[in-house]
Amino acid sequence: MSRPEVVSVLASGWSVKGLDLSRLPGLVIAVNSAGVHAPRVDEIVTMDRLWAEHYWADLCRLGKPTWMRSACLKNLPDRPAWLHLYMCDWQSNVMAGALDFMNGTNSGMVALNRAYKLEPKRVILFGFDMGRSPKGAPYWHPPHPWRPTGGTSNGKYAEWASQFDAAAKQFAKAGIEVLNASPASRIPAFTKVDPQKVLT
Repeated sequence: MSRPEVVSVLASGWSVKGLDLSRLPGLVIAVNSAGVHAPRVDEIVTMDRLWAEHYWADLCRLGKPTWMRSACLKNLPDRPAWLHLYMCDWQSNVMAGALDFMNGTNSGMVALNRAYKLEPKRVILFGFDMGRSPKGAPYWHPPHPWRPTGGTSNGKYAEWASQFDAAAKQFAKAGIEVLNASPASRIPAFTKVDPQKVLT
């Protein structure tokens, strides 16, 4: 794959609701359920075994290039051609450069590591809110089937939000601009922009 100019990383944060997701610029990497519900996705990234098992049929139907942590395959039936496995230090927030490694404490950070490996000129984050909406909504898409009334807590979001500093320094050193298209995002490490101004 040639080096893309722009990579959009689409997560599940509530702020994406109402955006025209068919207009995301560049190559689109989706995080977990964003890959199932978005209208245009080029790649899907997950580190979550429970998510992978519940959405396996959807992944098989879509057939999109999917990056999955090796541990996710424990109870899955096979390894189709679209599936790419990687090893992961799930306690690290340092972007891994090795071929079969992607680090991250959550799937969003791992997807950011995937974007880092592609060496684009710009990465734009969508739905990286790291907090629930004013009405308590965790996601822009339907909830996970195993937690229909639940979702990630604000406490866990706050923990994750503070962990992007090391990645931000690596992107800056590599000359890759990272923009956070979620004005409400709790991630302090990246410059925030109005999402409407970066949609194509």
